[in-house]
Amino acid sequence: MKTRNIILPAILLASGLTAAAQTPDTLRVKNVNEVVVVTSRNEQTVSLKGSANDSTFRYESRVSITSESDVSVRENRLDLFNWDILQDRRDRRMNDTTTVSGSHGTTATSKSKSHKRYSRVYSTGLDYVGAGFAFPYDGPAGMEIGGTALSDIFVNIESVKFRFAWNHMCISSGLNAGYRSFRLMDEGILVRQDGKVVKAAIPHDLELKRSALRSNYLSVPALLGLSIGRNGMFELYGGAEICFNFNGRIKNKYSQDQSAVPTKFTDIHLERFTWNYIAGINFCDLGVYAKYSPCPFLAEGYGPSFNTYSIGVILDL
Repeated sequence: MKTRNIILPAILLASGLTAAAQTPDTLRVKNVNEVVVVTSRNEQTVSLKGSANDSTFRYESRVSITSESDVSVRENRLDLFNWDILQDRRDRRMNDTTTVSGSHGTTATSKSKSHKRYSRVYSTGLDYVGAGFAFPYDGPAGMEIGGTALSDIFVNIESVKFRFAWNHMCISSGLNAGYRSFRLMDEGILVRQDGKVVKAAIPHDLELKRSALRSNYLSVPALLGLSIGRNGMFELYGGAEICFNFNGRIKNKYSQDQSAVPTKFTDIHLERFTWNYIAGINFCDLGVYAKYSPCPFLAEGYGPSFNTYSIGVILDL
């Protein structure tokens, strides 16, 4: 739980209230692990369990509500959950005071809450994962290359954010690790020949299941996000990312025994540094994204030239 200051009343009332107004005691607790409010017809109980300094801390306050005392109780629930860009939770400062009284005393119930919002830079650690389809854009001549399910997978390793003072806009960056895969869709297989990626005939008497070109990458995104809607439940974001591509390889898989033929080719020459445009929209924890790279996937002169794009879903953690 994020750090919060919670001021809750410890209201001690006898079974019958006297004509004199009673002043409620005030208890101040930081980092409460659990707050439980139970309201029945004749009684309301407020329980605090655990704190930042003492996990065994317990506190309970009971308020009797009877027809003789004419006590009125009004509860305004705190908005403890708030959705912001890439699942950021805001730090808050809250002041919350409740007065319970009856006809023999003060006849008002009040509650106040204030949030302090300010510009800040912070880290969230592991923040989101994404998975989708990767496709070639403007594919190579004489070779049909396509994408399949889960051909674009990435995970955010670290996220660093700057939130503006008005708290609806956020700039975020960090470090992602990902994987991409493209399959040869027409007749033949992909092989590495003289350092280049080329299409070749399927070995005799073998039935091909798939021939894929794969790579891994690390990326540093730079995104601008905007929270909209009630409590910022909708999130729009866009920007770009710089990618470092490595571990290029070809993987061929056959239906029969494949020990007699090579099935894996490594040291594929990728375009080492590329960049992507990114856009997406989130609703609470789930969203969709789209990426487009104007850069070639393979290094120039080492195979067919094609750009890539991908679409998929993203899950905030």
